[in-house]
Amino acid sequence: EEFCVASHERLRIRGGEVDIGLSAYLQNGMGETLMLEWYASASKFEAGDPIGVVHGTKNAVEIYAPCDGKMLFAADDTAPLSGWLATIRIDGEQSLKPLMRLEAHADYAARLQQAAH
Repeated sequence: EEFCVASHERLRIRGGEVDIGLSAYLQNGMGETLMLEWYASASKFEAGDPIGVVHGTKNAVEIYAPCDGKMLFAADDTAPLSGWLATIRIDGEQSLKPLMRLEAHADYAARLQQAAH
């Protein structure tokens, strides 16, 4: 099952690992991908730490760690934004940021868009 977090990363939890992608909300605002840059490709980090940035034709978006952990896989610039961009080994499931089901995140993102207009 897939989830999102308030910072708009899309997650798939598989045992002690979590795959990270971008929510539809972020994908819609990016345009075409120009560059995918990772800050911590081999180091440990904590939930909420910025771990990378996606540069698009419309804007750039930071990617935040959804949990304490270590990067196992980081995609390169050729990865589609709709896919999984990174895999993290979870260092304690209690460190996972609060999760939202995809439908709840879509409602949350719609409210954010309405507030911005």
